[in-house]
Amino acid sequence: LLFLPDDFVHTPIGPGRVLSSPRIDRYPSCIASLVHPIVIYHVQLHFGICHLPSTSLQKIELSQFGDRRVITFAGVQLYEKDVLRLWPRTYLNDSLVNFYLRFLQRGRCALTANEVFVFPTYFYTRVSQFGLNNATNSNTRAYRRKMWSDLKGWTKGVDLLQKKFLLLPVNFDLHWTFVLVCNPGRAIEWSLPLNNGSNCDDGMSSKDISSAKSPILPSTPTTLSKKAGNEVNVPCIIHFDSGKQFRLHRPQVIFAHIRKYLTACYEATTKESCKDSFYFNSKTLPGVSPPVPVQPNTKDCGVYMLELIERILSDPPIVDETFVETRRKQPKSMFSGKYWFDRRATDQKRVDMMRLIRSMERQIETVD
Repeated sequence: LLFLPDDFVHTPIGPGRVLSSPRIDRYPSCIASLVHPIVIYHVQLHFGICHLPSTSLQKIELSQFGDRRVITFAGVQLYEKDVLRLWPRTYLNDSLVNFYLRFLQRGRCALTANEVFVFPTYFYTRVSQFGLNNATNSNTRAYRRKMWSDLKGWTKGVDLLQKKFLLLPVNFDLHWTFVLVCNPGRAIEWSLPLNNGSNCDDGMSSKDISSAKSPILPSTPTTLSKKAGNEVNVPCIIHFDSGKQFRLHRPQVIFAHIRKYLTACYEATTKESCKDSFYFNSKTLPGVSPPVPVQPNTKDCGVYMLELIERILSDPPIVDETFVETRRKQPKSMFSGKYWFDRRATDQKRVDMMRLIRSMERQIETVD
């Protein structure tokens, strides 16, 4: 069985991770080793590095150890093979990210459930891949109606457009980023007064948002924001990417998918005469991608994401109109200070998550 670098394996002396390609050993004094050479792997264990033959190794996914369930928290199950991903320089999986997001919501979030909704890690993937196999689909109302019908179970009983923040983890191409949608309902409040009053009927006949004239935010949103009772919070989408240097996630593509989904939500929850009066686009819901702490490798994106999410949920940012208007020219100070950190914080994050999980595991064992 061939093992690759970074593969987790189970050994006779505990779990470990393969560090490099194998070494082939042949011994002239042993005829068997000339015919069937011994394959030696360098394996990192908790206490050091060992050189072990391939015959003593087993992929962690195929071992009983890896399949041992550690805890179940808020519907998320963690197994030993998941917990091993908290080792340094290891890519976090969906189970770990979903577990920690739910932990933050229940214990370290300064926002109430009425103010924020955190999507599970799989949701953005479903949105971005919806209709992918049907090239004839475009961003029409029929298309969005089908999207809403297929995805509404994920947000049953939740009024997304009334939330102050929507948080969506994004995971593809072995990279983690996340999006913070701010005040989506405010975009509707600002735009509908511009579309002939409260009946929402502006006479538009087009049902394809790619060809319709888009309602836009007022050029001086401060006046309307004061009417809404808030002088600073404005609608926008913020994309946080600690690995921008890798150019794996294109913000504009991510923004387009989220705006399309939010438009589907609006159309599904409003009266018929309002459906053509508003939709989310780059004018009604601008997108920005501010500077954030930069990961030093390709494996720490998940930890950087969770560290930043924790800081944002525990002390939510004030997203003002200056931040949105300046787009990419926004000052670095917007997400500096309390939101800025270095690699020491993310290294400690792995340790803290490991301790948290083992503490929960001990509590379960004590109850049992």
